[in-house]
Amino acid sequence: MAYILLLLYLLAFILFSSQIIFINALGIMPLYVSSVIGAYKLHDYFHYNAGELKKVNRVKFTIVRWVSNSIYFDFNELRILHSRHHQLMIDNEIFSNNLFINDNSKILTKFVFFLEFFYIPIISYIQFYKLISMILKDKFYKTNLLAVIAIKLAIIALMCYLNAASLIFYAIGSILQINTLRFFDAFQHVYESFHISQSPRKKSSEYEKENTYTLVFPDSLKFIQALVLNFNIHNVHHLFPKIRWKELTEIDTQISDEYKSNQIPIGIAINLYHTNRLKRLVQGQGIVIDDESQKKRYSEFYGASALPFIYGVYRPCKRDSPTFNKVNSSLSN
Repeated sequence: MAYILLLLYLLAFILFSSQIIFINALGIMPLYVSSVIGAYKLHDYFHYNAGELKKVNRVKFTIVRWVSNSIYFDFNELRILHSRHHQLMIDNEIFSNNLFINDNSKILTKFVFFLEFFYIPIISYIQFYKLISMILKDKFYKTNLLAVIAIKLAIIALMCYLNAASLIFYAIGSILQINTLRFFDAFQHVYESFHISQSPRKKSSEYEKENTYTLVFPDSLKFIQALVLNFNIHNVHHLFPKIRWKELTEIDTQISDEYKSNQIPIGIAINLYHTNRLKRLVQGQGIVIDDESQKKRYSEFYGASALPFIYGVYRPCKRDSPTFNKVNSSLSN
């Protein structure tokens, strides 16, 4: 898979280098597909045990991290965050949206809302910038990060030299990727959120079942699940986190009746994502109402708006928290 993703990634840049605008635009698709599949393959790696990770080809591993745009962050840090999510049954909070939507700066808030209204994930980009700035202060990560940034800047400079217009299509591919990750992250849970410096108690299995959801595609659109490596089949994934993505569909069929109330039709999820794209920034993910009517059941489910799981660090953010010296995480070691 990794080499196919690399070929798609390189194809995108070949198309971007053309002087024909139509051919440039075609580069969006291979860039988008490789970055999305790469992100969910990275998620797959999170669930490998130490022995399995050692067997993963280093070149393939680096390709997946690069095309998914997670190369800026330490894999083990991301893995700790994801383990917290599964083990404690919580959502990890690094930065609150309140940091970027501030009543004291109405112009900035309106600008953020304006961009987010048009699906430009400006908050994710600001959070990404803040994370990078934080990591650069940490000597342990700084050298590798500077090397990655230097290579990225060299690629952008080459793109500008060959065809400056290609940067627009490169940005569109990035926006599409983040919105895709945001969308599938938004409706998988209604877990409580905790800052990574906190140590909440582990929730019960009943809590996990009640607050985890699977996005259901109609048969005619099942092929889209391959793009996200069956990430939408989330109840099964949380029941059996070590099961590989290819095997999730078969198990999902077996438990489908038991988890009927945890299924959200993809059409409803898309409508929720569109309708509440601004509301979720200020009102949080909301709740799922205990009602038989699907329209009422999800009427107040706005969806999570946290960072995609390919972004984030654990220890630097934890040290940066004012509560770090007061709270010990159960997964810090």
